[in-house]
Parts: sequence; structure tokens; C-alpha cells
Amino acid sequence: MRMSRISCLLVSITFCLIAPAIKLTAAPLTPAPLQIDDLNPVYPAGHIYYYEDLENRLTEKQIAQLPSEQWTRVSEDQINFGMTPNTFWYYLSVKNITNEKQSLYLHIDYALLDEIELFVIENNSVSPVFLTGDQLPFMSRPEKYTTYLFPMTIKSTQKKNMLIRVNTQGPMKVPISIWRQKSFFAEQLPDFILYGIFLGILLIMTGYHLFLFFSIRDPSYLYYSLFTLSIVGYFSSLYGVAYQWLWPESVYWHNKSTLFFNATGALALNIFTVQFFQLKKFPTLKKLVTALIASSLIMLILTFSVSYLIAAKIHAAGIITTAVGTFLIGLTLVINRVKAARFFLLSWSAFLFGTLLSALSTLGLLASSAYTENSGIIGAIVGVLLLSLAMADRIKEEQSEKEKAQNNAINNLERYHQLYENALEGIFTINGNGKIISANPKLVNSLGFINLESLKNKIAHINQLTTNPSDMRKLIKQIFSQKQVIDYEIQLISQDYRPFWGSVTARVAFDEQSNKRYVEGSLIDISARKISEERLKYLARHDPLTELFNRREFERQLKVAMEKIRQEKIKYTMLYLDLDQFKLVNDTCGHTAGDHLLKLLTGRLLKVLDGEHLLARLGGDEFGVLLKDCGEKEAMKVAEQLKSAIESFLFRWKEQNFTLGASIGLVELSPLQTSIERILSMADTACFMAKDQGRNRICVFTESDKDIQLRQHEMHWISTLTKALKSGSFFLSYQKIHNNIRPNAPLHYEILLRMKAQDGRIVSPASFLPAAERYNLAPSIDRWVIITYFQWLSSHPQHMQKLEVASINLSVSSIEEKSFKDFLIHAFNEYAIAPDKICFEITESMAITRLDNTIKFIKTFKSMGCHFALDDFGTGFSSYAYLKDLPVDYVKIDGFFVRNIVNDAVDLVMVKSINEVAQTIGIKTVAEYVESYEVQKLLQATGIEYSQGYYIHKPMILDDLIESTQRSNQFGHTSGII
Repeated sequence: MRMSRISCLLVSITFCLIAPAIKLTAAPLTPAPLQIDDLNPVYPAGHIYYYEDLENRLTEKQIAQLPSEQWTRVSEDQINFGMTPNTFWYYLSVKNITNEKQSLYLHIDYALLDEIELFVIENNSVSPVFLTGDQLPFMSRPEKYTTYLFPMTIKSTQKKNMLIRVNTQGPMKVPISIWRQKSFFAEQLPDFILYGIFLGILLIMTGYHLFLFFSIRDPSYLYYSLFTLSIVGYFSSLYGVAYQWLWPESVYWHNKSTLFFNATGALALNIFTVQFFQLKKFPTLKKLVTALIASSLIMLILTFSVSYLIAAKIHAAGIITTAVGTFLIGLTLVINRVKAARFFLLSWSAFLFGTLLSALSTLGLLASSAYTENSGIIGAIVGVLLLSLAMADRIKEEQSEKEKAQNNAINNLERYHQLYENALEGIFTINGNGKIISANPKLVNSLGFINLESLKNKIAHINQLTTNPSDMRKLIKQIFSQKQVIDYEIQLISQDYRPFWGSVTARVAFDEQSNKRYVEGSLIDISARKISEERLKYLARHDPLTELFNRREFERQLKVAMEKIRQEKIKYTMLYLDLDQFKLVNDTCGHTAGDHLLKLLTGRLLKVLDGEHLLARLGGDEFGVLLKDCGEKEAMKVAEQLKSAIESFLFRWKEQNFTLGASIGLVELSPLQTSIERILSMADTACFMAKDQGRNRICVFTESDKDIQLRQHEMHWISTLTKALKSGSFFLSYQKIHNNIRPNAPLHYEILLRMKAQDGRIVSPASFLPAAERYNLAPSIDRWVIITYFQWLSSHPQHMQKLEVASINLSVSSIEEKSFKDFLIHAFNEYAIAPDKICFEITESMAITRLDNTIKFIKTFKSMGCHFALDDFGTGFSSYAYLKDLPVDYVKIDGFFVRNIVNDAVDLVMVKSINEVAQTIGIKTVAEYVESYEVQKLLQATGIEYSQGYYIHKPMILDDLIESTQRSNQFGHTSGII
């Protein structure tokens, strides 16, 4: 057997998918025979002619009589017409030119040909000589050989003409050569030896990895063995060795065997890939391999269910898919730094490279050589060896990991021992009877013992570790019933009778040797934490400065008192006490002095109450007193005692003496009262009334008192306003200001604050600003207005460019506040607002009461470019005296004078007077409350420069301003004054 005939099934099947791949040249039939001399072997390619019988019906006699022009001479060394169902006839003439008789073999070196029939033409007669092929039993062959040998004898100078009919469902590959019989088998021996070595290597690898599989039960070794065994079967069937030695009588199986081993090899390889690489981390690759396994199973099934021709084509496609897919899997794993994938990729590259070289050599695209002719087998051997190296590499890696795991286990055990011995928490083991089995040094020391032995000798049962054995029994019962406890807190006692708190975490374990349960766990000393918790509980109920009850605890005690009033008919009265002149001490001497004063005063107040009643610090300089078994009269006496104690208290601090007073609100509790907040509000209101009435006095809350009702109404507004600032109930509107001199002047408007009540009503500032001013909420509201408008203006830069002036109202409280200037400057900078776009409005009455501070404030921001307006001007005729001192830009004439100027001559004179004075000083005038056409006309005639009111423009929500401006620009001005 010549190694030149060796080619793998993949190459053969690939050729089957191609139309006749050999370049053939038509030539007339010539009588020149192939001359046989002493050369061995002889390749007669150029002397062979062929004819393709498209209908498979011509006989040998008809073929012999065909005209020469219908024959075609083979011009290539290899005869391969690819997959074809047609019958091919070959004509060959040989002549012995030696002086001796020649005993020869006509050798067709391809085992997978279905039917071959040899005819001899003599004296115009065609005689059949041999009929064989792999569709016939092996014993039908003229020579018992893996491929096809046809013996013939030619006398000296004799000429022999032959016809060869070949019909096959596989590749029409007919490599013909002529050999001397006596030297043929000797020449084939090296090839047989190499082939035997090849099979031996594969069988040894198979056996070795099967042994590994049975030793360590790793499925990847089993599938590797099946893969190599399939390669052995594939090549044995391909070269006819298996047909000769294993199943010479089984024609059917011989025709299916190459495809069968092809499919099982692909299947084994794909399953091996899954097992070997554990592709759970690569879901896409796992899906690809699953698809390849499915295709291999389909190939295997179709091997026995369809014709050889169809099955071969399907196998070709499947093998190509498997080859490319497996190569890509290996490449991907190498890129992802999977160590074992290196040899896997090299192995599959060797398979592909060997197959490619074999194919190119067979096609004549690569020069034929011993290497190229045997590249298929070489690629298979190298691939299997490299794949075996991959397996060995994994074994080595697993061994390394096992050693590493063992070392880690040893290290972990050593570390565990160190942790056990040096742990900051106590670690213990006790048996089911409550006896200590083991304990680490921390636990031993925590319990006051020197070592574990002394602990075991002294403590027979863990109940001895607690002052209350029932607590320990409860703990043990819970551990065994719930199988574990976490952070269970229990009070223990040490050997020296020192109590301490421990946190136990434990679980039930099982000893398989003794078949008994035991408990293992840990103990942490939490005594310091328990002390901190108690301290936190104390601080949660007490004021840290005075150590009196705090507001939260006072409210809780108040709630308890209300329950007792309803259930036990006990009388309670509450006092709300606010120190007078305490702020003076803080401002003069600092908070340290103020804190010291409160501590001293607390002691004096507690002496007055003598432990019978509850005293709490509600915040700052405010105290609450809950008087038990006291009605209004008795409570009034106690309140007088407290007031007297405070009046007589002289506080000395660094050579300064201070005296205090107290404003006290008194409320007798009633079973009809249900709200703690309501009671506190009532007491607070009474306390404020005491302050309003001159301070240092007692005021009893009475529902019918009008002043108290007014104060309660204002306090209700304070609560509502505070919520509104947090909940977003406020919103901004705007009202345009019309320029009477320049009607087409840029936009000028005033920003107006509105609040949406819970019932949906829109509330104007007139309803809540007095309360806000009184209780110092006005600065917070002003800040909200400025921030909200500046944010809005900053987000509409085009509008800011078109804007002339926007007016914003400020309260005098904001002007008085020290931090308000810094806040306002920061707001201008943060939102990049041009100061000349903003006008601040200050009411005349407020400006006059704080004239010096107002003038300083105005000058500060006028220097930046801001404008100022004096609002509600004219409400007092002393206004003229201050007008020339206030550096304002606008005077807004109060609507009280404006609204009736058409019918009231005095109002008209007042408006003219204010306008004349303002113009003389250089101040512009704005008339408010312009509500009719007639008023507007008269104002224009009077020379008033600006008008504002419902006739000019009804207030609108600020967010609608942009849309309104765009509409005005598109359709023109639509106001009623034009």
C-alpha cells in the first residue's frame, strides 16, 4: 500500500461537494500504448482515456465501438471527478517493451469505490476479467488487499488493451498505477509499518485515557478516548484495513462505517469540549457546542437513514461546521486566558492544517511530497498528541490546585487555631447535658478563670454562669428548638461574682462518631454597650444640659396624665414657662454663661416643686411643668412660687449681675381635650399673652378671650406656613406694571407670593404675613421667594435679556437679619442674575421704623445696580419728611388714594402732590390699584409714570409668563389700556 493513497474522509467528502475538480483535457483516442519497462511503479495518467456514461446503460461492447472523438484523455496525475451517480469508463493500453514476460498489478489505490469491472480487448472482442468493489464481499477481490489489485501477465513486446468500468456513490476517485508483482508488497511494507505505528499510537492513547477515566471518573477522559477510537475506526475504514481484517463479509456496514466513525468522532469531540472546559462561564460558547452536538447526532442518524450520496454531503457540511466551530471555541478560550485552551487550539489547528495540505496536494495546487501526501495522518497524530498534552496539562493543573488547596487547608487550620486562641470573643462547645467541652482563652478569662481545666472543675453545668438559672435554661431550650440563636443577650456572672452582659450566638451540631448533639457558639461581652444603651435611653428622655425630662418625655407624661384624668378623675394642670431677659445673658456673656444659668435655675425650680410635680425643659429657655392633683387655683399658687423663685434669683458672671423674670401660661387639663399638640398650643398661647401683657406675669388660658383667640389664629398660621415652606404649597405669580410714558417699554412686573390651602383655596399674603412678621418667619419666606424666582429666571436666559425690571417685596425682618445681605449677594452670584433687573420693594411704615438699617441696606445693593421702591406710600403724612432721605428709585402710591381719584378731589390732589414731590426729588411714581379705564386716563393726564392694577393686568402664575410673552409678541399688545 502506498501512502500516496492516504487521504482523510473530510478531504474526500469535501471533494464530493465540488463539481469534477480535476482539470480535464479532451483529446482524440490514439493507439500509442503505455510502454512498460523496468521502472517501478508506472503512473499511466497521460495514457488513460475516459468516457462518462450519463445514462448508465452502455455495455462494454458499445463502449469499445465508440468513435475516438467521444473519448477524453486524462491530462492530470490524479483522476477525481467528485461526487457523481454516472458510470465512468476508462481505456488503457499497455505494451511490454522488455525482452521478458512481465507479471504486473494494475493498482487502483482508493478503497471506497462501489463497483469496478476490468475488461480486456483482444481481436475486437471484449472479455470481462475481474469484478470487484466495496459493494461486494471482500473475498470477491482478485487479490486480498486493502485497495484494488488486478494481476496481469504481458509477454515480451505484447500489447494489452483494457477497459475499466467504475460506478460509485462516493467520490469518483480512481488513482491508477502499474506495479511489478514481485516488488509490490515489499514496496508497501514501510507504509504498513507507519500506518501500524499511527494506529498503535492512537490505540495506546485511547487505552491510557480510558484507564484515567476508570481511575478518576472524569467524563472528559471517556469522551477523549471515544474521539481517538473514532479516528482509528475512520482511517481503518477509509484505507480498507477494517474491511479486510474486521468485517470482510459485511458489505452494508463497510459502506456506512466511514460515515459512522466520522459522526461519532465529531460527537465525542463536541461533548469532550463541554466536559473539558466547563463552559458555564461562557454561555455563548456553550450554546455553540450544544448546536454542534445536535448536528453530530443528526449526522449519526442520517448515516443509516438516507443514501450514501446524501449522507456524505450532509457529513461534509457538518464536519466543516464542527471544524470551524471548534477552532473558534479554542481561539475564544485562549483570548479569555483559559490555560488548557492553548493545547486545544494547537491540536485543532494541526488537524485543520494537515487536512488543508492533503486537499491542496490532491487538487494539484501544491507540489506532491512525502509530507503533503501523508499530511492527513500527520495532522491527526499531532492533533491527538497535542490534545493529550492539553489533558496532561489539566491533570497537572488539577494536581497543583489540589496541592494548593491542601496547603490552604493547612494554613487555614493554623489560622483558625490562631484565631481561636486569640479571638476577641469567647468561643465554646457544650454537650447536651450543659457541660463545657471546650472554651478558648478569651471565654476562660471573661469568666474569671486561669485556664480551661479550672473552668471545667469549678463549673459542672452552665447554669452556674448566671445569677438566674432560668435564663440559662430558656437560652438552651431556644437553641435546641430553633437549631440556632443569634445575638441572644443574657446576664452572666464571673467567678469573682462580677456581673456582666453577654451576647450569645450558637447553633446545634451533630457528632457522627458519638451520634450525639452538642452546641457550639461564641460569647461577646456587651457590658459597655448595655451601659451605652442605658445612657442613650436616658438621653432619649432627658435634656443633656439640665438632666430634666425633655420635650418628648414631657409629651408622653402629658398623654399618661390625660388617661388618668379620664379614668381616675385626677386633676392635672400644665404650666408653660418662658424666661424673660435670658437672651440678654446669652448675648452679653455667651452661651457658656447661659448654660450655667440654666443649670443653677433648674435646681431652684426643683426645690420649689419638691419632687411632687414634673418639670421638663421644652427647648431653649422654655420649661414645662405638669402639676398633679392641682386645679387652676392650686396651680396658680405654684406658678406664683416659681415666678418668685426666678425673680429672686441673682446670677453673677464675671462681675456682672443679672436678674430674670418669667412669663407663665397656665392651662387646666380637661377630659374633653384629646390632642397633646392642642394642649401645648394652648399653654404656649397663654405664655405669649403673658409676654404681650408686659412680661413676668401669669396668664390663664381662656377659650373666650379674644386676644387669646387672635394669638391662637396667628399660631395656627405659623404652623401652616412652616409646613408650606417644606411641602411646596407656596407658588409665585406676577402682575405687569405699565409704563405710561413709553407704552412699548420692555417688560416690567411685580412678583407676588401665593399659597394653596389644603382645601384648594388660593391664599393671599395679607392673610398670613402679619403672623409671619410677628413670629419671625418672614425672612424664611423672603428667602424662598428670592431663590425660587432666581432659579426660574436663570433657567430662562432669553426672558432675562428682554426684562426691564422685576419687583420683589422684602420684609423689614429680612433687612434686620445680619446674614440676609450675604445670602442675597450669594444668590445673585450663584444664579448669575443681573442686579439691574431686580427692584426690591419695602413698605413705607416698615422702612421708617428701621430707617438707619434700611438706608444702609438700600445703599449696599444700589451700589451693585439694584433698584428700590417704597411701597404703600402715603399712609402717613409724615412720609414726606423721610422721602428725601431714602435713596429709592420708585414710589408706589397706596391704592387707598388711587382707586377713587375720579370721584374724590382730595384723593386726586394727594396723588398729584406725591407725584410732584417725587419728580422734584427725581423719583419715579407708580400708581397701585388701577382698576378702571377712567382712573388710568386721569393718572396719565396727571403725569404718573407707571400704573399697576387689575385694569392693567390681572396676576398670573409665573410659569405662564413665557407663553404669554410669546403670544404678545406674535399678536401684539392686548391690554385694555391701549
